[in-house]
Amino acid sequence: MKNRKFKLCRLVRENDGRYRVYWNTVNPDGTTKNNKRRVRDRKEGLEKCRMLEEELSRKGLNEEMPVSPEDRIMMEKFYKTSPSISLAEFIRRYMGCVSHPRQGRTVRGLHAEWKKHRLLTSPNRENLRMTLARVRLFKEAFGNRIVSAIRKEEAEQWLFGLDVAEKTRQHYRSAVISFFKWCDIDMSGIKCPRAVHPEPGTYTVDEAAQILHYTKTHRKNMLAPLAIAMFCGVRLSEFAYITWEELDLSHPDEDGDFYLAGGKTGRRIVHLPSVAKKWLLACERRHGLVFDFSRCKIHADRIYDAFRRIIPGHVEAKQNGFRHSYCTYKVTCFGNMSDVADEMGNSIQMIRKHYYRPTRKKDAGLYWKLTPEYVDSIFA
Repeated sequence: MKNRKFKLCRLVRENDGRYRVYWNTVNPDGTTKNNKRRVRDRKEGLEKCRMLEEELSRKGLNEEMPVSPEDRIMMEKFYKTSPSISLAEFIRRYMGCVSHPRQGRTVRGLHAEWKKHRLLTSPNRENLRMTLARVRLFKEAFGNRIVSAIRKEEAEQWLFGLDVAEKTRQHYRSAVISFFKWCDIDMSGIKCPRAVHPEPGTYTVDEAAQILHYTKTHRKNMLAPLAIAMFCGVRLSEFAYITWEELDLSHPDEDGDFYLAGGKTGRRIVHLPSVAKKWLLACERRHGLVFDFSRCKIHADRIYDAFRRIIPGHVEAKQNGFRHSYCTYKVTCFGNMSDVADEMGNSIQMIRKHYYRPTRKKDAGLYWKLTPEYVDSIFA
């Protein structure tokens, strides 16, 4: 017969008629120790259970043991996840966690030790430099957090908020996982959110004007790449080959062209309309690559991410929207699909099947009149 009055211990009447009290305690290594004691009768057993209940209660534990702020955080974490567990089970889980001393410390406190460990053990210095920089950025965001209290969802949210290319985000994920692995924490299940690619389509003249105005106002460093993408129809990946030195901006009222030294379809001559020249003349930078990679490695993913950020929130982004718009409005206005295909580095069949969308000639004509003065007059 069991007495269920007590939560942390129990009084049991054995088959031989005698009573025993059972309770659990925790060894210093975090393992559970099963205790039992024989009592003379039921009355003595109830008194013993009452004393054990008081001794093992959470209130008694807090009164007898000084609890550090870090330990209190860990206790709160366990009790939030399993508030109904017994004190013995709670202590067992807690001791199992703090038996790994790194897991009870902050990210900032562990970072220096982890850095020394990697410097001593990593054979590849170049990769190590990048890994250290990525984990340092993680430390700046989570420096004061207990490392074992960081949830996977928080790490994923941090990864998604990084202003980096998608492949670089994968490298950040690997660096963070290696740091947690050194802390004896398995974070291999962290997912690296990928950017959602919009559907292909064409920007209307009004949307194109809004994008130009937004970029000129808020992201002026992207104004030159935007003008070339919008009015020259190049692939975004081809900005790794377009330099200011190749662009002849003299005679802004006349159309021109420039030499594209590389890209998906090789070298070709690209048409440079007067409207693009006027936008380029409004930019400050005049040397090196048109797309400013700064100190970052030249990579197409960085170009794609930068172009996604120049789309205002109220405009629906479209995949390859600038290239689709260029093709649609150029063919509609000038009607020579063969020349447009040569300028874009595509076949006529590809232009007709994927890029061109039937559009009124009136709208197409307005697209080529989106000069800086005209756009400013719209939003004045």
